[in-house]
Amino acid sequence: MTSESRPEPAPEGAPQEYAIKRRVLRRMEVEQMLSSSPPPVPWLASPVLVKGCLSLLTGRPGEGKSMLSQALAVAVASGSSVAGMKATRGSVLVLDGENGRHELHRRVHSLGLLKEAASRFELYEADGFHLGRHLNWLEELLEEHRPSLLVLDSFRTLWPGGDENSSEEVAGVLDALRGLVRRYEAAGLLLHHLGKGGGAYRGSSAIAASCELAFKLDRAEGDGERERRRLACFKSRPAAEPAPLWLRLEAREGRVLVTEAEPFEGAVTVADALQGEVLRAVTDGSSRLSEIAQAVGRGPKDKTVRRTLGALVEEGLLERAGHEYGLPGGGTVARTYGRDTLPPDTGEELTLAAIAGEEVAA
Repeated sequence: MTSESRPEPAPEGAPQEYAIKRRVLRRMEVEQMLSSSPPPVPWLASPVLVKGCLSLLTGRPGEGKSMLSQALAVAVASGSSVAGMKATRGSVLVLDGENGRHELHRRVHSLGLLKEAASRFELYEADGFHLGRHLNWLEELLEEHRPSLLVLDSFRTLWPGGDENSSEEVAGVLDALRGLVRRYEAAGLLLHHLGKGGGAYRGSSAIAASCELAFKLDRAEGDGERERRRLACFKSRPAAEPAPLWLRLEAREGRVLVTEAEPFEGAVTVADALQGEVLRAVTDGSSRLSEIAQAVGRGPKDKTVRRTLGALVEEGLLERAGHEYGLPGGGTVARTYGRDTLPPDTGEELTLAAIAGEEVAA
């Protein structure tokens, strides 16, 4: 079988214009891989944006997702930094389905983008654009502009009428989008809303599964500083998950300002700590609610443990089969909880036991 380009079939029920021309199979030179070191992670703006990867940014309406994405876009176009995140200079393509022409005009003035960088900043109002039907249009834009960064604001408005709770529909759209981002070696940033009850995101777990990186932007409970935000990573495939970043988002005199902030001292909550304990219990072999509760020092019918398990399943960090819980995909997890810290990144996935410094049997 050759590796020539051929059309990728559209998901069942999707219009034919959904199809994207790409290589279906590409043979890897395994011997060559073994004789050389893996390339470094191609960061565009560490730890959020990686070239060829799709990043998910979630948060409640009004928390500042768009403001942060705009600041990152300007940093890339300018080759500057935002809140301590150094960006590599490149071109930017933004598709905005949330705001109309007049609001976009106002926002352009608020970004602080220098005129000499304006030629590297492409902005499109997405009126009637549909990710499930018009990916060929997006591919044409990527081919034309060859951006280093693609910003999509937001999943809800760019996929009108789509069922966010349907794993099959979501995967069909976002897997194809991820393929486009990878093919054009652009860092993709997809904005999305939180789920009910403050879950990591709204809709099917396939949303995060289709993204290589995922971040939640929110206010820490009990934090009295209204402009301070916590940017917490809950998935990072290219590297170990970073500790939360603390930002200050301000709109002052018509300008958008995103700067570093001091961490909120009360941000480590009981719920954070319990999630870490529950994940360790599952990693160590506990699978049923009563076993997990006992492992974390609580009663077999403890409702807090039940709620914690439900939240971890919703975030995609645990899977449930009947009355048993387990780690997804055979069970490696790399995440920071409470005051735990990750060891230096070796490019390998880490079990929770390894993160805790415990020995793992060969």
